[in-house]
Amino acid sequence: MYKKVSSDMNFVDREKETVKFWKENEIFEKSIEERKDDPTYTFYDGPPTANGKPHIGHVLTRVIKDMIPRYQTMKGHKIIRKAGWDTHGLPVELEVEKMLGLDGKEQIEEYGMEPFIKKCKESVWKYKGMWEDFSDTVGFWADMENPYITYDNNFIESVWWALKQIWDKGLLYKGFKIVPYCPRCGTPLSAQEVAQGYKDVKERSAIVRFKLVDEDAYFLAWTTTPWTLPSNIGLCVNPEETYAKVKAADGYVYYMAEALLDTVLGRLADEEAGTPAYEVLETYKGKDLEYKEYEPLYDCAAKVAEKQHKKAFYVTCDGYVTLTDGTGIVHIAPAFGEDDAKVGRKYEMPFVQLVDERGNMSEETPFAGLFVKKADPEVLKDLDARGLLYDAPKFEHSYPHCWRCDTPLIYYARESWFIKMTDVKDQLIANNNTVNWVPKSIGKGRFGDWLENVQDWGISRNRYWGTPLNIWECECGCMQSVGSREELYKLTGDEKAKTVELHRPYIDELTMPCPKCGKTMHRVPEVIDCWFDSGAMPFAQHHYPFENQDLFERQFPADFISEAVDQTRGWFYSLLAISTLLFNKAPYKNVIVLGHVQDENGQKMSKSKGNAVDPFDALEKYGADAIRWYFYINSAPWLPNRFHGKAVQEGQRKFMGTLWNTYAFFVLYANIDEFDATKDTIQSELIDKSLAMQEDYIQLFRQIYRTLNPNDFSSSMRQAMDEVEKSGNRNTFTTLMDEARKIAEDYHVRLSIKTKEDLVDQRQIFLFNDGSFHTVLKEGAQYIRSSLNKEDNRIDVFFEGKDDFFKNRNKEKDIVLYSLLREINVFLLHFRLFSIEWARNYMEIINSSRSGIMDTMNLENAISTILKRLELTNKQRDLLMGETCQMIRNNRELILEDRSFYQVGMEYYEFEDNDSHHDNTNLKFVKVYDTPEKIMLYLAGKATVFGISATAEVDTVAGNYDLKYLKEQLKERFHKTPGYLKDKTRTALEKRWSAYADGEINVHGEVISSNIQGFNAEDYCKTFMNAEFARYASNIITNITDNEYQIIRYCNVLKAMCIFNRNEDIQSMLYLGMALPKKNNPGMDEGVLQQLFEYSQMETQQSNSSVCFLKSDNFEQDKEELQQQLSCGEKIFVMSSFQTIGAGQNLQYKIPKGRKVVRLGEFTEGDKRFLYKDFDALYLGNITNMTVNTYQDEKITSHDLLQMLFQIEELYENVEMNYSEKDQMLKLAFRSYTGSDQFTLNKLYKLKSVVVQASRIVLQAVGRMCRTFVKSPNIYLFVESELLEKLYVGELKKRILPPEMKAIVDMRESLGKDYLPEENFMLNKAEKISSVGLWTIRRMLAKDWTAESMQLWEQLRVLVLQYPTASTYDWQNNEYLQKLYITSGEKRNQYIYSQYSDFNDVTIDFGNDKVAFKNSKRAKIKGNSDEVAIYEMSEKESGLQAILRYPGMKAHFEEMGYALKFEMNEYLLSPVLFHNIYKGALGEEAGKFILKRELGIELSSITVPEYFEFFDYKLSDDVYVDFKNWKFTYVQDRDEIRKDILRKLEAIGAKRVYIINVVSDKDYKPSAIVDQCLVEIPMLIREDGTVCYENLHMIRKEDFENVN
Repeated sequence: MYKKVSSDMNFVDREKETVKFWKENEIFEKSIEERKDDPTYTFYDGPPTANGKPHIGHVLTRVIKDMIPRYQTMKGHKIIRKAGWDTHGLPVELEVEKMLGLDGKEQIEEYGMEPFIKKCKESVWKYKGMWEDFSDTVGFWADMENPYITYDNNFIESVWWALKQIWDKGLLYKGFKIVPYCPRCGTPLSAQEVAQGYKDVKERSAIVRFKLVDEDAYFLAWTTTPWTLPSNIGLCVNPEETYAKVKAADGYVYYMAEALLDTVLGRLADEEAGTPAYEVLETYKGKDLEYKEYEPLYDCAAKVAEKQHKKAFYVTCDGYVTLTDGTGIVHIAPAFGEDDAKVGRKYEMPFVQLVDERGNMSEETPFAGLFVKKADPEVLKDLDARGLLYDAPKFEHSYPHCWRCDTPLIYYARESWFIKMTDVKDQLIANNNTVNWVPKSIGKGRFGDWLENVQDWGISRNRYWGTPLNIWECECGCMQSVGSREELYKLTGDEKAKTVELHRPYIDELTMPCPKCGKTMHRVPEVIDCWFDSGAMPFAQHHYPFENQDLFERQFPADFISEAVDQTRGWFYSLLAISTLLFNKAPYKNVIVLGHVQDENGQKMSKSKGNAVDPFDALEKYGADAIRWYFYINSAPWLPNRFHGKAVQEGQRKFMGTLWNTYAFFVLYANIDEFDATKDTIQSELIDKSLAMQEDYIQLFRQIYRTLNPNDFSSSMRQAMDEVEKSGNRNTFTTLMDEARKIAEDYHVRLSIKTKEDLVDQRQIFLFNDGSFHTVLKEGAQYIRSSLNKEDNRIDVFFEGKDDFFKNRNKEKDIVLYSLLREINVFLLHFRLFSIEWARNYMEIINSSRSGIMDTMNLENAISTILKRLELTNKQRDLLMGETCQMIRNNRELILEDRSFYQVGMEYYEFEDNDSHHDNTNLKFVKVYDTPEKIMLYLAGKATVFGISATAEVDTVAGNYDLKYLKEQLKERFHKTPGYLKDKTRTALEKRWSAYADGEINVHGEVISSNIQGFNAEDYCKTFMNAEFARYASNIITNITDNEYQIIRYCNVLKAMCIFNRNEDIQSMLYLGMALPKKNNPGMDEGVLQQLFEYSQMETQQSNSSVCFLKSDNFEQDKEELQQQLSCGEKIFVMSSFQTIGAGQNLQYKIPKGRKVVRLGEFTEGDKRFLYKDFDALYLGNITNMTVNTYQDEKITSHDLLQMLFQIEELYENVEMNYSEKDQMLKLAFRSYTGSDQFTLNKLYKLKSVVVQASRIVLQAVGRMCRTFVKSPNIYLFVESELLEKLYVGELKKRILPPEMKAIVDMRESLGKDYLPEENFMLNKAEKISSVGLWTIRRMLAKDWTAESMQLWEQLRVLVLQYPTASTYDWQNNEYLQKLYITSGEKRNQYIYSQYSDFNDVTIDFGNDKVAFKNSKRAKIKGNSDEVAIYEMSEKESGLQAILRYPGMKAHFEEMGYALKFEMNEYLLSPVLFHNIYKGALGEEAGKFILKRELGIELSSITVPEYFEFFDYKLSDDVYVDFKNWKFTYVQDRDEIRKDILRKLEAIGAKRVYIINVVSDKDYKPSAIVDQCLVEIPMLIREDGTVCYENLHMIRKEDFENVN
């Protein structure tokens, strides 16, 4: 399975181990062989030059070219990815020249062509090893053992075949053309090669005076190549443009374009003297100037022209002349430009070429021997000295350089061989349109535009090392193309043709007779463009068409290629050009074009700039995966990629580090490969995460409040904050500061908070919050009281008993700590939401100010920047923003928020006193944001989750996800295996298990006693071994431990060993217990067990057996060794633990030779389950500690504490305990943590989920011996009695059980009835739902009202009035009813209940005997008295019938759809809903109707969110009405309630409020206080429905008569 790994970040060494593993195990080769019969997916790898080193850009190309084939392999394709080497061309020649100290073609020929070619062939492989190492390091998979090589004779022969096909089509020709020419290399370049070598250069141009013949005037002509002026033979103008003859301020008369006069001559003006730059004498059309003659600029050109007897030195016309720059007149030198040559041919001008093949000025010129670019300044000096240079302006332009040797190119007239691409232009474009280009803009733009302007391909090179051009030529002009060795042999008749190396000079030695004149034909001296080689690789790599035709056709065209953007006019073009010429189809289907890799500033990398990155250094430093990941996510592949170490390391830290840590954690548990088992893994990680974030809660608030000052922030941060303010967001800086200021003032947060008791270094005081607060105080204390101590200027905290608390409390001075924590909690939630919006704005501001070459800021960094600016510590930041996944919310509007533990988590506060902070008690805060169920819901919201496990549906929350909760949340998106499929599976399995029913396989079960009263080790051992061995063995056991439980366990292990060694049927036996055998562990000592095994061997006279301990350490290696030994027939007793191999581990082994076995079902070829067999015997020890062990003399750890809190909450959510029981267990957990409560039993073990968890573990354990279809004829099962008693047969029988598990179920049933504690399930569920209702109401009241929450509140009011009780049908179709209504499982319309602490703790009794309920332990004490108060949820208690007696009320309720009675139904209002919402809504609806009917008052709803629920209705602008029910608490707490009302009255700015009780049978007196601003009306109607007009008229007419 999975090998445990180190959590260190040493990725480089780990990658080297992986590469080594790949090589040693031929993983790449196997990945292809495994797919040999699958559909082919072909990838062409563009061949690099092996004598050049890899650069960082090659990493990018390698990682992209590797990713797609790997992906396609995973999709089920056989991937063809053959490596290749580009071995011809100038780069190789230049390298050899440098090595030999040669310079140019002349010296090469002096050295000798043959030795030079041999050196070239050797040089090709100079860096082959480096490339292979580079590819391995990057993780690039390609077939490098069998690459294609362009210098290979077979490859060349295929290239010749292609050229012959092109020749036969009449598309290969020899022509005299102006070509881009490298004088250093002595060879022309193709257009695509030229495109790769442009550089921006600054040079001087020349504006030259050309003297007219017979006129004292000059043409002003412009050129960017002064070195061509000695070869000038004409000038050219645009025939349609206007030209002017002007008198210039410098005294000359000039001809030039009118439109450019100011640009060129403007500098001659003298503004001070008022002298204009020029005066226009005449204007002409360009055509008018045609054939005007001028004096030759240089005699050398005139002499050449004279020799050719052709006219020169006059004005010509052509449309290519533009007026965008220059003078509108250009000089003509036909030997150095295609446009010039075209004009020269048109006018039949002489051909003057005064530059030699090396790029030097010829002997005829005044600048003989100078390289053309060096001649430029000399020409300018010469013209200036002769008065012919008007100006030499500097200009910057892109100039082509040789992409191989970096020499400036010249456009040079020479004879070359060309492929007529212009003839296939339309086919090229059509084929290109079939290709999927990524991005499309390259295919349609850069590449598409190139094809639209395609030129003939100059294919020949006047060099040595390349594929020889396959043309033989006779002096008579006859030419012959040769397409194969066979053809060469036929034409030459020379046997050498069959074996000759197809390179110069060898091929040049073969001649043939001319078919026309009979003379000897020689091969032309040129070699071809090496781009033709690489473009021919689709077929040439297979030596097509001479062999492998089928192979080529299967692999052509390629499914995918990828190279850098410069290959659009290189390899991409040559592939498409050749494929179009030969096959008229595109050679590739998909192309990913890659951008160039730049430095961190967006600059091109180069050694000269010092910004180049050595790829080997980078790979060694950061690792291949980190660089691969960086290139994958940094930007779109086709955009420039800025490469710098910091960015790679950041990605390595964030992604690689996180991924590796996650994996390292995962593999700790990965061998438990079951869905349900993942819950414990996730939960453990969440616990560790929460414990790592402990922080002082109040200090966190203080820190934010202190530092949240806009004046201290940068302008960008302030601007971002202002944007939040303007956005209309609920949480702004203003609202947050108001909220924080109120908390600080109300609770004196700036002061120290100090416990009064002597609690230094003791952890005994805790507050736990899971929606309601639970206190865990020191012994004798039940209450927390906080009070302002003005004398010591601090907040004193007291932990008091009930009597002291009620005696000492002072509501004026006391601070309610729970309220402080709640309000800080709400504030931090608001602050978190505000921070995210603030950070988002800040991110956008920063990114908008950055240039395109800079990294964009992400939201995570923006949040980090802001929180660091607030000086929050790492722990504080984690605590504030620590939620893994946001709360899952239903998409439907206004559905009640999920406030379950699974969504809101839990938190606790620990009062920590210490001398290191003596003046202040820290309130350490631990928050669990997430739960496994919440994370699973989050994942299910993003993707489909398949929960695969034999025990995935076991109904327990102790070892599985809460499936009922997940189903409730996911609704129709939650699926279980349908019944029909289970039935089908059961039928198929039972058919396969028929060997058990037929008696071929027998399962033997034995119960092993494990709870024996008055246990004596020696006597027990005598029952299965002789007395002497029993004495020795028992002495060993009792010497190591005196714990009776452990002694019994040792004895039972010894018994199992004896059974194993005595029974020849048992070759393999697996013992599983809770304790893992370890050295020096008294409870399960490995050495003792080894001794006991030896005694069992002596007892049974068995010498060919052994015992094996399978532990977590080195597990995989030990398991493999064990399986190998078992496969060889060795007899082994294996000991391990449930946790180590109980779930997901596969222990089956190959069938030993000669072993009698039974196969289940018909043998299936290829099914490995028929090749391995399961264990013969299984021993299951008792399962203990399924809950945290609190019955011990040691404190539980902080991890154990949170684990226990998780389990308590899960069991409460699953209604397996009530609120009081939960509270007791929470207190036990904290007291076990502090050590103040030891040896108290954790009663959670009795609850259903924990009991069912034991059944789940056994199911998983038995699954270890049910992995194959091969069994021994006899299978043995041994189960300890205490474990059997814990099994829940009812749950087990829901499953499809293998025969082995069925045998254990039979053993369990033989013991009697299921062990399952009696539960008050319905009551627990009802009380829990009541708590949900309470939290819902409190949450609504605690936070700011919004239009949505106000609407939800109104919907709840209407709901309860319509449904005081609800039928099952109503409940199933209404989510509010499902979340908030309770049931006893029977129809009823009332119940009784008791409550404590304002409904925090509610107990319910579905009976009607109040006395019996009052006297039960479940009823609650009311308030600070000893009285037990019993309340009733009923129609009578609601006052509904009295209200309906009022005239017209019943008809009004019917019209509104409100219930007229409490019907007998399955679902009822919970206590909190009945008391807090129903009775209030009933009074509000009735009171509003009565006031309208009696006084004509039209009450209106309060629509301002801030004041919603201050009062019930508005009577007028500043008068309000609030309806109360005085039956419960109003009279008792009247003074407190009055104070609260007056506070609201002041806040809302009202002059008066009427507090009205609708119906009463008590004779309360009306009252008014504080200048009539609070008026109490004790009733509107009596019990009989009659109106109490005396009270009604207390409502002043002035308050309602003038209201519209």
